[in-house]
Order: sequence, then C-alpha cells, then structure tokens
Amino acid sequence: MSSSFLVVDTTGKSKYPAEALAHLKGLDVRVEPLRWETEAELVAGCREADLILVTAAYVTREVLEALPELRAVVRYGVGLDRIDLEAAEELGVEVANVRGFCTNEMADHALGLILACSRRIVDDAMRVRAGGYGHDRGQRVLRLAGGTAGIIGFGAIGQALAWRLRAMDMTVVAHDPYADGAQAQATDVRLVELDELLREADIVSVHCSLTDETRGLIGH
Repeated sequence: MSSSFLVVDTTGKSKYPAEALAHLKGLDVRVEPLRWETEAELVAGCREADLILVTAAYVTREVLEALPELRAVVRYGVGLDRIDLEAAEELGVEVANVRGFCTNEMADHALGLILACSRRIVDDAMRVRAGGYGHDRGQRVLRLAGGTAGIIGFGAIGQALAWRLRAMDMTVVAHDPYADGAQAQATDVRLVELDELLREADIVSVHCSLTDETRGLIGH
C-alpha cells in the first residue's frame, strides 16, 4: 500500500500547484484532501496516514494516540499551538512548521487594522451606510505620525511591521525577552520591558507565539 500524504484543510480543496506536485513524482505517495469538522472526522480520514499537513486542525493527544501509523505532522503556517507537542514527542511523531509563512501578509494585515482603528474607518463606513455624513463623529481619530507604536513579540512579523510603522514616521518600541538586539537596531526599534511599552505606546500590536509563557499576557 502506498504511503498517505494527507492535506487536512477545512475546505477539502483538491487543486494544488503543478510545481508543488512535481516534487512528489517518483515517490510512493498519494495525496488525499480531507474536509473535516470534528476530531472524529480528522481521525477517521487520517488512519492510514504516515504524514499529515494541517492548517486549522487541532492535533490533540487524542488524535495522535488514535493514529498509530502517523510519523509526522507539518503545519503549513507558523504557530504550533494547535498541536500537542508534548504528546507528539512522547509518541515519536515529528512536528514541523513553515517558517516565514505569510510574514509580509501578516504585517500588512496588522498595519491595515491599525489604520482602520486609528482612523475609525469601520465606524465611519457604518455611519455613512446608516445615513450619517459629515464631521460630527463623536470620536477622535489618532494621528500616527509622531506617535509611538509598541510591538510585543519581535520575530519576523514584528520586525516586518516595525519597518512599515517607521515609514509612517512613528517611534517603535518592542518587548521580546528573546529578541535579537542587532535586528532591533537595524530597524531603529528600542527594546523595552512590557510595562514600559504599555506606558509609552499609543497603539500596541501583539505578535508573539501562543505558548504557556505568553497565554494571558495581555488578558482577555
């Protein structure tokens, strides 16, 4: 029987780039898209799998223990908080992610949210749709130029966002106990403690991995 190479995706999409599939030529592999909604469906669809690729699926201890043939889980994304790493290690299942996945897209999205909040874009759009117009917002907008942005988590995405905010003439401070000082200097960012960042920043953007250390860092 061929090895199974299952792509786990909520859409169950089955069209993949030809250049990606070309890498599998000559290998004893079959690709099986899977649409799942429950943990039971995930297990049922992956029983023969040697390796599964996941994006949104939760690969819990129960899932891992129910898949004795499984040798590896790859998340096509950065975060690993949906995979029980402790259980995977105990069961001898390798876990990997895709470093650099959507770094610029995430930084662009964060900047878009900052602009939407600071300029009240969504509030104004809803007000205009409801028939309101004019300058009587009732809520002030925030000028970004000359302000201070605080970035919590200064990895690849935090650094990409820092470049964008510096281009908007903002001072940027960052908190990350594992940050590379040289990278901070290169982006003209000052590394500070969390309480100092929260005191100084006009806006705060969080880009740290979700771990036991960071869970609840800001609050609900």
